[in-house]
Amino acid sequence: MDRNRIKFANIPDAFKGMLLEIFNIDIYKLQKSRQVINLTLKVLNLYLDEIESHKATGKGLYIHSETKGSGKTRLVASIGNEMMRRYEIKVKFATSSNIIKEIKSTWDKENRTYTESALMDALATTPVLIIDDFGTEKIADWINDRFYNIINERYNNRLITMYTSNYPMDTLPYDERIKSRVKETTYIIGFPEESVRDYIAEHDNEEMLEKIMGDK
Repeated sequence: MDRNRIKFANIPDAFKGMLLEIFNIDIYKLQKSRQVINLTLKVLNLYLDEIESHKATGKGLYIHSETKGSGKTRLVASIGNEMMRRYEIKVKFATSSNIIKEIKSTWDKENRTYTESALMDALATTPVLIIDDFGTEKIADWINDRFYNIINERYNNRLITMYTSNYPMDTLPYDERIKSRVKETTYIIGFPEESVRDYIAEHDNEEMLEKIMGDK
């Protein structure tokens, strides 16, 4: 199977240009949020500077905030882009719900693009896997088992996995087999409890208006 055919193999188009150096701290209005982001960016730049060590140990990241729209996805996409740009490391990106959707699609033998085993192998063996919105899906036993298989395989082979989640580690709604492996193989980073999604939309609209007015 050509693993590039997996629909979620790449960073989403909306985040392909994101890098840590252009991550907009000023979009956060709360001083506490800016302090958290400043510290987080320092930690993540250090993480990237020491990436060879993390590749050897399989140490990834678990970025969490209970607030939706806090910028977690933008940040983890930035890290993925930095890995590809600086170190030419292959990175796959998926929301947890998309992983589940793709697994289900393999059960349709007449219309599937690849088998479930091929899909699971691609997720388990890619050098870096980003799982966005981990834990937001409704978790059935089969979902828990599939994610355990992916995470355990990556754990055994010391491959980097990065997660974003609305759940602190202790309340992540997966069983202890998964939580213990995620906890052992990631640096856990708390993100601001401030939604900036509306701020970003407002900022983008203002920029567009300035460009339009500047052309007149």
